[in-house]
Amino acid sequence: TLDKPALTNMLLTLVEDRTGYPQDMLGLDQNIEADLGIDSIKRVEIVGAYLKGLPGGAADAAADMGETLNAETTLGGMIDKLAERVSGLEGAAAGPFDKAGAEELTAPATGTVPPRFEMKAMAQPMPAQLPRDLPQGRYLITRDAGGVAEELAALINAAGGTAEIIPATGDALADMPRDDLAGLVHLAPLAAEMADLGTGPENFLTQLAGTERLAFQLVQAHAKALAENGRVVLASQLGGQFGRDGAAAGICAAGGQPGFAKSIREEWPTCSAKAIDLDASQPAKTRAAALFDELCCPFGRVEVGYPAGIRTIFCTESVELPDEATLEIAPDWVILATGGARGITAEVLHPIAASGATLVLVGRAALPDAEPPELAACTTVADLRRHLLAQAKQHGGPVKPADIDRQISAIARNREIAANIAEFQAAGARVDYRAVDAADSTAFASLIADIYTTYGRLDGVLHGAGVIEDKKIIDKTMDSWDRVVATKLSPALTFAQALKPEGLKFFALFASVAGRYGNSGQSDYAVANELMNRLAWALKARWGADVNVMSLNWGPWLGTRRGAGMVSDETRRKFEAKGVALVEPLGGGQATLGEIMRSPRDSVEVILGQGPWERHESEIGAFPEIVETDAPEGAVNLPAQPALLAGCQPAITPRGGTAYRRTLDLARDTYLDEHRLDGMPVLPLAVALELVAEAAALTFPDWVVQGVNSHRMLSGIRLEDDTPYDVDIIVTASEHGHADAFAAKVEIRSTGKPARVHYRANVVLGDRLQPAYTLPPASAPAPAALSAYDAYRNLLFHGPAYQGMTRLSGLDETGLSAEIKPSDAGSFGPGGWYFDPGLTDTAAQMNWVWSHERRGKAALPNSIESVRRLAPEGRVPLRLDMRIRPESDAERVVSDIFLLDAEGRTVTVIEGLESTSNETLNRFCGWAGKIVA
Repeated sequence: TLDKPALTNMLLTLVEDRTGYPQDMLGLDQNIEADLGIDSIKRVEIVGAYLKGLPGGAADAAADMGETLNAETTLGGMIDKLAERVSGLEGAAAGPFDKAGAEELTAPATGTVPPRFEMKAMAQPMPAQLPRDLPQGRYLITRDAGGVAEELAALINAAGGTAEIIPATGDALADMPRDDLAGLVHLAPLAAEMADLGTGPENFLTQLAGTERLAFQLVQAHAKALAENGRVVLASQLGGQFGRDGAAAGICAAGGQPGFAKSIREEWPTCSAKAIDLDASQPAKTRAAALFDELCCPFGRVEVGYPAGIRTIFCTESVELPDEATLEIAPDWVILATGGARGITAEVLHPIAASGATLVLVGRAALPDAEPPELAACTTVADLRRHLLAQAKQHGGPVKPADIDRQISAIARNREIAANIAEFQAAGARVDYRAVDAADSTAFASLIADIYTTYGRLDGVLHGAGVIEDKKIIDKTMDSWDRVVATKLSPALTFAQALKPEGLKFFALFASVAGRYGNSGQSDYAVANELMNRLAWALKARWGADVNVMSLNWGPWLGTRRGAGMVSDETRRKFEAKGVALVEPLGGGQATLGEIMRSPRDSVEVILGQGPWERHESEIGAFPEIVETDAPEGAVNLPAQPALLAGCQPAITPRGGTAYRRTLDLARDTYLDEHRLDGMPVLPLAVALELVAEAAALTFPDWVVQGVNSHRMLSGIRLEDDTPYDVDIIVTASEHGHADAFAAKVEIRSTGKPARVHYRANVVLGDRLQPAYTLPPASAPAPAALSAYDAYRNLLFHGPAYQGMTRLSGLDETGLSAEIKPSDAGSFGPGGWYFDPGLTDTAAQMNWVWSHERRGKAALPNSIESVRRLAPEGRVPLRLDMRIRPESDAERVVSDIFLLDAEGRTVTVIEGLESTSNETLNRFCGWAGKIVA
């Protein structure tokens, strides 16, 4: 439950992360700007992140509070204002089917049928010219039973890594984490045998401890090592197509790997996570070689299979239902539905109820009693709150808003159940409500047996029960993981044990796109839903064509006729920004009825809902086009002299680092005069990037600057009254590295006492640059209505040194494209650059332009996840391709940006460029001086 201490901890942790100030220096009553030195721009960034970090129900309740919190002068004031709105709300994050807490207790139902997709296998060999790139370090391999681990370990050791085979039990977690870990290969699921589905769920869930559960524990234990550029391979052995070939009439406690691997990629974009399904008929050496190739290659699809040893990917293709029905629901049918009295399972039963069939609805709570007249008269949340507050005051004692909100939720739930049952009966259905916890396998199996005794038949099943407890990987507890997985799987496995297929007409499992395509914060839910897909294929093979088995992977729903669902404007915009359309209630019901009546019997794993499913997977899984380089072996490609740190002499710090003192001065750094906010020169994020790169290169002159990771602005540098500002750029070598690469930690600090950290980054140095490559082209954005000239004149505040865009060619919800030009010689110092500051800043400007055009509010950069230089030099960037990431929302823009030469070859890759988006930034729009675009 959210309370004031929780909100305080959240805010102080966030401010410490975003400013570099330790929490013991942050007074809640200190003035944010005068005492804490947090300017208005940084405050906007912090407030946006604060609201975004709230759990689902609270986030929706506080969605409109950005301006309110920005107006507060102290951190304590922010906390007080937010606590008034959200204290007492449950802390669980909202899932795709949760309600948004709208004021009215009912919502209109609409009926557009969502589009339909299926998974199709396609052979895709790994490009032969891709170099094998195995980062040096330790690789943990969980043991299988067929010798694959030993074969793979030999390949890793021969490539210069250090392989360690660990047991596939809880003992594997001993002595964790390993600080030198470079990768993890989970082979334990290869030893999982096909489970007898007649044994019930307990045996299956126990087997998960050594497969899916252990995978999560190992990844979580090594999150620090794996999250940034780690390698994770999660293997299974279901025939090479994740069970989709129907060859096995059973299911083993494995197969959730695609959901987990894709969720890892969503949370940790620089981690190469893959789910690989193998064919047991292939020799151990062959299987090990395939796993080694995938481990070495950070590119390619996340979900890959090797049926008969052939590398195969799985594409999402639009497939419409046939026009002719193969089933007709009859009045004498008996249909069982878990979670069927409310939520989306109840919604899809509305069109089925018109058939007159008997609906057996399973819910955990007993049917509600009739409401007293004075309560029934309350039709809105406001009415209910007034009524319940009056009741509480009559009884005396303290009145807790959290208690009132819980009562309102219970009333809304009971009303939804009662209203749905009444409508089912009015439509002609007979309703039999049973209060049973479907996760209790003994009680649930008894209920199924009783249905056969009572009715003599069971014709159809809809399994929609489940629970969502969203947390990032590092925050998830194993109790929560067990609960999420078991709540979804246990009833499904009880069905597999207790149903009589000879009389069954259809069996529909409700899964989710969160499993099919992964989702940040839902790694456990993704595993549970992918296991549902595997179970559906296994039951299809077991039961044959007489039963229409389907696993419906739903996109997020708009709501139901009895609940507003996720219908706030803010939530809708978040999904729309990702290209995801919410499933409309009546349309979702019609889609389910269509699957029951008309879906082909070989159509099992179905995706329902509009989204960029295939485009997202293909872009993440794109192979680069390797470009031959003329650069000599091991060439360092360093600038002739540092541009921004020319003449700076190194000094050793008391803690063994190397410091470079630099005075930022308008007389020397004329580019600062063309980058002013509120009239003051401000050091751009792009110039700070070049400063940290040059400092690392000067400290380690025999190494090549390959890139920069985790470049973050903690506190902007402003030249107040145009007064020069002294900084120290301090370089320390990382303790972790490999023979051919390592990272140097670099900070830009003020020289005052105490010194303030303004920027922090990790500069990656190696023995050579990575090869240049060309990405397959993304779908071109729609033509832009805005010219480059108008963008600089009316939207951006940047002078000629930063005006690197010459033409804005395309802009839509997916991103933008532009023609660009390098900075003029001498614009940012006398020498060459590792990262052209003008072009890097131009890349950041694209977030500003995109956000202003798509949202009506500008966006200022605050961090870059990764910047990579690609060899060889001499390739001039002339085009920019910017792609919006799915995690972008109303408060921030996150993009990946590629700077390309005339032949389309990638020169520089900027990943995870994050900007804070807020209407208050619009006051900076417009440059009144010279425009060179």
